[in-house]
Amino acid sequence: MNQEERKDAVLAWIQSGCNYDEGVKLYSQFGKNNFLRKDFPRKEKKYTTKIIYELCKSAGLNYHQLKAEDKIPVFQEKLPEQKTIQKPELFVVPSGETLPVKELPEIMEAKDLVEYPAAMRRIIAEYAELFQERSKMHRILTEMPEGNSQALKTKRAEIFDVVKSLSVRLEFLYAIRQQFDLNGEIPLDDEIWPAPKEELETELPDDPDQLRKMKKNQQSANTKDQNMLDYQSEKKAGELCPMPAGPKRMKLENRIKARVKFIQEIDLKLVKTDAV
Repeated sequence: MNQEERKDAVLAWIQSGCNYDEGVKLYSQFGKNNFLRKDFPRKEKKYTTKIIYELCKSAGLNYHQLKAEDKIPVFQEKLPEQKTIQKPELFVVPSGETLPVKELPEIMEAKDLVEYPAAMRRIIAEYAELFQERSKMHRILTEMPEGNSQALKTKRAEIFDVVKSLSVRLEFLYAIRQQFDLNGEIPLDDEIWPAPKEELETELPDDPDQLRKMKKNQQSANTKDQNMLDYQSEKKAGELCPMPAGPKRMKLENRIKARVKFIQEIDLKLVKTDAV
């Protein structure tokens, strides 16, 4: 089937009402995504709209133009069943301090992993690695001696920062997986793994006091940059005055991301440093 025949077949299918099973047959003939070819069958509820978009793309048709011309049928989406939201569990350390821990699976289940898009395979691998790292931090917390000395408090705070950072990333990756399971969509790589233009390459010292000073300096610098983004001033003003989109804003945002990454590296070094 050549390109013109594909276009005619998809247009005829759209005009006939977009029968899902017929769409699956068409996609099995010339669809380009191996994963979707295997996942489309018997999943009408999940892919009702997605299959139209993918067929148009495979046939070289402009889905958005067809939609603007009201040639794409509008389907009433079924609302998902409401689930009872559980309160987050609290991770308790010997001192009695608690840290909210969102329930997340230890691994992302995936059958025929090789058939998943490269980005999703990378997400699944990163998720597993970060989950293990967070579990390791939890073990360190539980094995720490009891007491409320300043050194212990500081050490716990540093580990808590690492756990929180890991938890935020895990929840972000898990949300992407849920979205992918829902409609097969994955954000752009740059949104999942942003690559700041300005990388901070500094060899970290072993002295905990120096590390904490470096962390404080990075946090202060980020506060100033964030104020520039929000108020166009290094200090908070009375009303928000966001910096407009453009190269300057992008530069500041990338600089903040780079510092956040650097702060995470400092936190990890502090955890590994025997500062108790």
